[in-house]
Amino acid sequence: MIWIFGVFTRHPVLMIPMHWWFRAPAIGGWMNFVLMFFAYDQMRVILIAIFGVGRPLTSPLWFVLEGAVVGAIIGFCATRVGGEGPEIANA
Repeated sequence: MIWIFGVFTRHPVLMIPMHWWFRAPAIGGWMNFVLMFFAYDQMRVILIAIFGVGRPLTSPLWFVLEGAVVGAIIGFCATRVGGEGPEIANA
């Protein structure tokens, strides 16, 4: 998904530029937020079983940050390998 959105270099409504370093972490964070939103209780139970009660890493909200970091890595690699903008769709 993050690689596919590399063809959008401008916001379609606001017409402001969307660089890869903004677009990729936002998409990765949003995808993990949706996953965390639907599976919050199950993820919390699993994280408490792994880390223990009362630890800071037991919040499923950390998955949003993880999605943003992984999205940034994927966006960086996708931009360096494939380029950016509509011209990559015609390649």
